[in-house]
Amino acid sequence: MNLILSGGGKEDKTKIIDDLFKKSINKNKKILYLPQARNKEEYPNCLEWVKNNIYHKNLIMFTNLENKTIQDLQEIGAIFIGGGNTFKLMQELRASNFLKILKKFLKNNNLVYGGSAGAVIFGKTIKTAEKGHIRDKNLVKLKNFNGLNLIKGYSIVCHYIKEDENEILNLNKDIKKIIALPEGSALYIKDKETKLIGLKEAIIFENNKTRIIKVGQNL
Repeated sequence: MNLILSGGGKEDKTKIIDDLFKKSINKNKKILYLPQARNKEEYPNCLEWVKNNIYHKNLIMFTNLENKTIQDLQEIGAIFIGGGNTFKLMQELRASNFLKILKKFLKNNNLVYGGSAGAVIFGKTIKTAEKGHIRDKNLVKLKNFNGLNLIKGYSIVCHYIKEDENEILNLNKDIKKIIALPEGSALYIKDKETKLIGLKEAIIFENNKTRIIKVGQNL
């Protein structure tokens, strides 16, 4: 598995993470951007932002995921899943059956970079998106909150700041394993290793206790 999961933030904070993504890309293949966490009217501006800040060559965007198959990704070497509303993103991925395609893509050792909402979906549950000082509203009335569960049973909180701690500790009573990523930090999952990269330490919330994961440390 080859996966980068970012806690979010503007390009000045995510440069280290973005640079790793660029270095890891197969230059002979295309990059796919999925904007589904955003509203449709935002897609064109989001694409321009990704071109300018994440990657600018051989970049394509799928605005509609219906009827897509793994064959549609034959020329794709990496996928970038942007931030926005986690519940909208998951609803569209699940309704179009694109979640299964995403899993197959990862199993073929292709690279996926998820930022903010695009990172949360890889945890055990996406209920964590409702917590913290930056939170998503479940406007699409999603009822199935299961994530892809690819991070050793952990769920993700993005945009973490110290003021979020008490709320996440309370959430920890129901969601037993949470990793809180501040802006500018990310989990880099390569094969069987999961390492924290970026600018800041992350916090593990497990069984109502906290511990620090430093940059460069394995999860």
